[in-house]
Amino acid sequence: MDRNQTVTDRNQTVLYEDFQRARLAAIEETDLYRDVSFEDPRKEALWCTVVSRTEVAERLLKLWLRDVHEPVSGLHREPERAVT
Repeated sequence: MDRNQTVTDRNQTVLYEDFQRARLAAIEETDLYRDVSFEDPRKEALWCTVVSRTEVAERLLKLWLRDVHEPVSGLHREPERAVT
């Protein structure tokens, strides 16, 4: 395995781990949203957080899938970080 492949594999691993963290954060927010009563004034804000975290996880998953299927050969590219 050459150096470029090793860098690509490492970037893919980091990107997948970022996706997993974002996914778990979205799940935790979803659980919190579900547990809050319908009348709770935080309900709308919690839903916005659920949507935002889910979108972040989706973007990271799409980036990871793109890297897995179309790795950038010979280039070192830093993975995007999830904003949580």
